[in-house]
Amino acid sequence: MPAAKPFDPFCSERLIYRAVEDTPSDEYFVHTIQRDAEAQSGASYGLLRPESKKASNEFKQHVAEKCLLGAIICLPLPDNTLEPGVPEEGRQRDWMWFNGGWHDHVLYGMLEDEWREMQRKAGKDV
Repeated sequence: MPAAKPFDPFCSERLIYRAVEDTPSDEYFVHTIQRDAEAQSGASYGLLRPESKKASNEFKQHVAEKCLLGAIICLPLPDNTLEPGVPEEGRQRDWMWFNGGWHDHVLYGMLEDEWREMQRKAGKDV
């Protein structure tokens, strides 16, 4: 009888839920979202304004320490790979220092018609 995998409340079939950390990558991530006017307009009832790094860091700290459900929700990349057919469109080498080493920033992209064709080939109704 195979051992049942224990339930992980921080990971679903499609998503990973993780804490907001005091790291340069989370600082960059939160600031990128906070300065995005479209994201800001959908998440705020106030006037839109350019977001400073200081304000973004204060928001990140608030989410990390004061919010009941403060988390970053990520799409996992199984074995650091994407589905076949998703082309690499760019690479910034040694872009981020993380866990004791430099890592590349890899950009992937797919146009809607390419995605629909890939779904059709996989037998999915789109």
